[in-house]
Amino acid sequence: MKKILLFLSLLVIIISCNGQNKETYWKSDGVEKIDKEPMHGVTLSYMEMLAEMRIHLSKSNDSLIFEYPYMKKIKLSELKSLTGCRLKDTNELLDSVYDVRVEGDQLNIKFHYIGTASKENRFFLKFIKMDKDSYSKEVEKLQNDKKRLLGMIKPIDISGLDLSISIPEYFKQGIKLDALSPIELAEDLCQIRGLKTLSTPISFNIKEKGKFVYHQYGIQNTDKIERTVAAMGNLNFTSLQILTDAERKKVDAWMVAKENKSKKDVQSLLKAIVSKYPKAKITMAGEPSTVASKEDALDIVSKFGIILETDKEVVKLMLKIPEELYDKEGSKEHLSYKAPSSEVLKRFEYYVDLTEKSELRLIMSSKKLDDQLASDGVSGTVPSFVSENSYW
Repeated sequence: MKKILLFLSLLVIIISCNGQNKETYWKSDGVEKIDKEPMHGVTLSYMEMLAEMRIHLSKSNDSLIFEYPYMKKIKLSELKSLTGCRLKDTNELLDSVYDVRVEGDQLNIKFHYIGTASKENRFFLKFIKMDKDSYSKEVEKLQNDKKRLLGMIKPIDISGLDLSISIPEYFKQGIKLDALSPIELAEDLCQIRGLKTLSTPISFNIKEKGKFVYHQYGIQNTDKIERTVAAMGNLNFTSLQILTDAERKKVDAWMVAKENKSKKDVQSLLKAIVSKYPKAKITMAGEPSTVASKEDALDIVSKFGIILETDKEVVKLMLKIPEELYDKEGSKEHLSYKAPSSEVLKRFEYYVDLTEKSELRLIMSSKKLDDQLASDGVSGTVPSFVSENSYW
């Protein structure tokens, strides 16, 4: 009898352990507010971002194993946030997890979101249960789709310094880059430098001329995924914007950018531009002597550059003013708009020679588009990157 009781006790323990060690599989299925009230504005956008992350994870005892959109194994007690993003000023987590539990056939990750204006800041990301085979197939497909997107991001050749560039495959209709930057909104809200993507229609009106429609694409900070998006010889760039016609076939403007470009790189690029457009009219766009210190560097005077104009193209080479140029030559008189091109070029080369590293923007647009944007009576949404006074 004692042997039977001992056997039964061991059997109960084994069954109990097996039950505890059972791994379950889950995928996210939307976000709800604890009080079930509707969401609005940025709060709604934030919750949509979390839902669109398409999180897939498995649960085993006191651990969660995330397999999409990122790989991570973590104890339940150590899961502090869904994004890990902290506000710049206070260092507070934008979303902070306070409970994770299975309730019926649903796994809920409950969290506080401090970005809402509502008194109730509690939300939960709900997960539905999956069988192992279906879960594995979905995760594999999602991961493969992400790898395919990464494989598309290759540098386009801009060495021609004109508008006859190819529109990258990843900018074409039907392709979404969201999977590469799943927490972009959270990073923006926390002023975190992360990968950013953009695809949006642009339209504006000009008085007595009518409506003009374009489409704008963008991808920024691709060093975060170890990719470059444009190249010109040995010069590589990690940000790219393209403006096309409404049919998305003809390029009307483009911009490439890179942080920490060396003086040598800028000089090499400048030489190539001047060589390509030897007869262009050259004007100055801002000058470093417009600010005395970093504290005085308002956005409108935080950059300088030159503009080269021909009958068909406009080229803008813009640099963010590095600290070594603040009040470097405050006594220099600003050049007149009517100054000869040779004098403007000489002044720009002077400033470049004083700059060891800077953030660089190279913008190419059609003269027609540039004239449209300079017209009186422009209203609506304009492609800001075409302006030398705008930084994306």
